[in-house]
Amino acid sequence: MNKTNLVLFIAFFANSGFSQTTAQPNTPYKNYFEYIREITVKVSPTEASDAQVSIIRTSKIYLDAESKATHDISPDSLGTWRAPITTNLATGDYIINVRKEGFRDISEQIEIGAKEKYDLEIPMLSNKYLQQIQQPWQISKWICAGVFLGSSIVSYYYNTKVIEYKRDYYNAISPDLIQMARMNINKYNLKLRYSTGVGFSALGGFAFSWRMEMSY
Repeated sequence: MNKTNLVLFIAFFANSGFSQTTAQPNTPYKNYFEYIREITVKVSPTEASDAQVSIIRTSKIYLDAESKATHDISPDSLGTWRAPITTNLATGDYIINVRKEGFRDISEQIEIGAKEKYDLEIPMLSNKYLQQIQQPWQISKWICAGVFLGSSIVSYYYNTKVIEYKRDYYNAISPDLIQMARMNINKYNLKLRYSTGVGFSALGGFAFSWRMEMSY
């Protein structure tokens, strides 16, 4: 086999191997195909059961008997319906967006693959319910913020007193004045540690309350 034939053989072999391991978009290969599956989408609670449902396809999935090949595509909006809906979708990855006035919007991701039928129930939370849950954390957050601000002011005051008595200590000309300055330094240092500890605790409480508020 001469060099030219060898190069052609290697190129043919490489291309053949690639076509057997990679599904080309919109072009099923060998025994890989897109399949149509039935999906039912329901929304709860009853007050949101007629919510607006939109479906966006984000990838295509090709299946054979034992495996799958996935190809991302540009997001493709398939339409908008009123829940509950039953429709047919080709195998792939989808984003299902649910919207209802008075409720928080919901987005669910689902893969339509080997199963023949998909039943999806999406729970929604009303804005009123979320506000009731968030309110205690909002109050806690602002209380912690106030405590942190107050402890910061107090800590600043104690720190200035420590600096003041340190200056007296270094300028003292008698043992009594030295002893008094040292006692005052220790006293305000202790108060400064307490107020600083309260401030950091309040700051941690603020961060935790804010995180809990935003988690709903």
